Amino acid sequence: MSITSVYAAATTALALALVPATAASAAGPGGHENTYPAPNGYSFTVGHLDYAAHPVTALNGMSTNREVFLDNTSYARLPSGTGTLKAGYYVACAVDIDLGFSADASASLSAGATISPDLVEPSASVTLGPSVSAGIGVNVSVTPGKITDVEVGRKHLGAGETDYLVSRDFHLMVQGCGGPLTIRAYSRIEVSAAEVDGNGAVFADPTVL
Repeated sequence: MSITSVYAAATTALALALVPATAASAAGPGGHENTYPAPNGYSFTVGHLDYAAHPVTALNGMSTNREVFLDNTSYARLPSGTGTLKAGYYVACAVDIDLGFSADASASLSAGATISPDLVEPSASVTLGPSVSAGIGVNVSVTPGKITDVEVGRKHLGAGETDYLVSRDFHLMVQGCGGPLTIRAYSRIEVSAAEVDGNGAVFADPTVL
């Protein structure tokens, strides 16, 4: 699986005055929020809202390639100290497919395709296993899908405010994806204050394409 991401619209980080979190947009799953209290009474909050996924047909029309535009708004607040808000997506295919071409006759012979000066097409035999071979010098490698962390951005957090990291039209392109593609948005917070050092996270409901 090969993942590429670009911004169709710039991601912006906005530090705004303290405002209660608004309801999640009806365009996507509801927002989530977690507040983490420490034993000394200190607490910090991280959340997200306005998450939406808008899949489009892959530009090259390949069924193993996926394209989707993603929206999400991450936010965090802390009463004192400093912190960092990080936002992104965990992305995984059920199966990663790697299609390769080889002119090595011995490799094709071992895969079940025969080559000779008088033969211009492979034999009917196809070898199934960790890889699938079909045609002259065509190898399809099939492996379990890996989970990839695609970071969208980071925002420095100030005390006494709700800080926002706003991402719109984040263009995610995945190549060599077999089976469903699963995307899960995350928002993470790290806090350092005189009272406590801590971290936490919130996750959107998974999107399956």
